[in-house]
Amino acid sequence: MKIYKIVLLGIIFLMHFAGYSQDKQAITLEDVLKIGGASNLTIKEYNELQNLALAESKQAKSWWLPEIYTGAKTHNLWGTAMNTDGRFFDGLATENFWAGLGLNVMLDVGDHIFKAKASSLRLEASMHLTQSKRNEVLLKNIKLYYNSLQFQLEMIAHQELVKQSKNIVDQITIRVDAGLTYESDLLLAKSNNSYLQTKALEAKIAFVTSLSLLQEQLNITPTTQLVCADTVLTTLALNVVETSLEDTYKKRPEVKYLELYEQSLVVEKKTYTTGLLIPSIQAGTNIGVFGKPVSPLANQGVLNFGLMWKIPLAELGFGGMNKIYQSKIALSQIKLEQTKNHINQEVIESKQTLILYTTILKLAEDAQTFSKKGLQQSLERQQLGTAKILEVFQMQQAYLKARLAYTNAVIRYNLTQYNLFVAMGNNL
Repeated sequence: MKIYKIVLLGIIFLMHFAGYSQDKQAITLEDVLKIGGASNLTIKEYNELQNLALAESKQAKSWWLPEIYTGAKTHNLWGTAMNTDGRFFDGLATENFWAGLGLNVMLDVGDHIFKAKASSLRLEASMHLTQSKRNEVLLKNIKLYYNSLQFQLEMIAHQELVKQSKNIVDQITIRVDAGLTYESDLLLAKSNNSYLQTKALEAKIAFVTSLSLLQEQLNITPTTQLVCADTVLTTLALNVVETSLEDTYKKRPEVKYLELYEQSLVVEKKTYTTGLLIPSIQAGTNIGVFGKPVSPLANQGVLNFGLMWKIPLAELGFGGMNKIYQSKIALSQIKLEQTKNHINQEVIESKQTLILYTTILKLAEDAQTFSKKGLQQSLERQQLGTAKILEVFQMQQAYLKARLAYTNAVIRYNLTQYNLFVAMGNNL
């Protein structure tokens, strides 16, 4: 027993020390939205992917820029060489020197013009994908915050009843000592007090666990201890404008992303159809001096120009990239239809759930009011000695269930509003 007490005191000391070694930070739902949008690593990842798409788009648009070079070079040959008529010459020693400035242009117009347009469309698509992921992450953060708040309020409710139960234990102890009631009533009261303490600790464990998940999502340093700043639950009234499903599709970033991505595939596919009809342009020029190293030197200018058509046999009836892009476009269209179906389901489910929770809220509020009033009356009668102790505990349990049911109803009602807000095409 002594060892058990020492271990228990050690655990309490460590928890106490850990609590003081952390900076406490009260956080509201508004804070969650602000910090989550700026610090969440998933949002940062998609912001960086958007920056990558921007860099790739700029690179794709610079395909027409020429290559400029400058410098000097020498050419030396010793020994044998062959003439154009097939004769060999021995004992040769040739050398020359060039220095100057040049420019090379190689424009694969049919390839780059469509890929540059496709890259621009993908950049625009990536912006909508980032917004979609932002909504997804912030919705998750809102849910984590409300879950944490629910456990915090549950913990507070149990702690209040623990205090109330302790008063009952003290009152019954006095009566037992005076011989006015049975010891079994005192044992029952102590048992109820221990049970409520256990439930309060379980709620605290759930509260700490949920907050740690929220802390991870917000990318907040572990040395900071979060607590929910809200102590009173209020029902939200988000401004959700009713629109048709088609208008909702147009507003959803997921749909915009998939539509633009499909457009980029359609444009890029032209590289292997219309693009094959456009020739590539090759041109080069240089100016400088040419002669024996390094004197005497004379001026030299060179100009080369050519038009070339690429004719890939794979695209002339043997499959090739054209068929690959046809499949990619078809898959993109299927994905778009799946997304629209999912959005339709989200909207319908959120609307129906919101209607049901409106009714549940009223019932839960009534239940909490009735049970609270009943508990107060039972406590008053218990103090007068006219109420059985079991009746008081039953009213405590009824009030606790009603109070937690109302808390859950408010939270689910608010969460459903956020789900509907996003489902209708609004951004967080």
